[in-house]
Amino acid sequence: MVFPMGGLSSETILAQVRPSRLLSAHYYVLVFLFLAGAVASLAGFLPASLVSYSFTVTVSAALATLAVFTFLFSELRRLSHKYTIYDHRVGVAEGILRKRVQYMPYSRVERIEINQSVIGRLFGIGNLLVDTGDDQVTLRAIRSPSKVEQLVSGCIRGGGFSPPRQSSAS
Repeated sequence: MVFPMGGLSSETILAQVRPSRLLSAHYYVLVFLFLAGAVASLAGFLPASLVSYSFTVTVSAALATLAVFTFLFSELRRLSHKYTIYDHRVGVAEGILRKRVQYMPYSRVERIEINQSVIGRLFGIGNLLVDTGDDQVTLRAIRSPSKVEQLVSGCIRGGGFSPPRQSSAS
């Protein structure tokens, strides 16, 4: 895809990434616990002498509803972040109702840093920090952060990305 950048030249999207679902792992644990509670309630793990059947069904329905809303919240939170690597800049778009878009040109970048926890290294996800000294953007919970860092570093060193030229056969 080629997009105009300031009307002077064209810009190519090299990669678009979103945060991994592992960013929301704690929400998925809650979803599992809510669903387990709903099933346990329906299966009769609540003492029958203390609660009525209608209360059991109400508790199960409430827990299942909480599970659905928790799942939807975690997915909307993840999908509301998009990171775009262009040939001359990095873009971060966040939000659903209130959008926030931030661009950082490679000409201003002073430092790139990869942060990965032990669990992040096991699953191949991490954070990539792009810093200008005055400002910074963080690409959170992305897959293969070292590959994205290599792509950004290559663009910085080369002063932008130029796709390889294809040679024509004579």
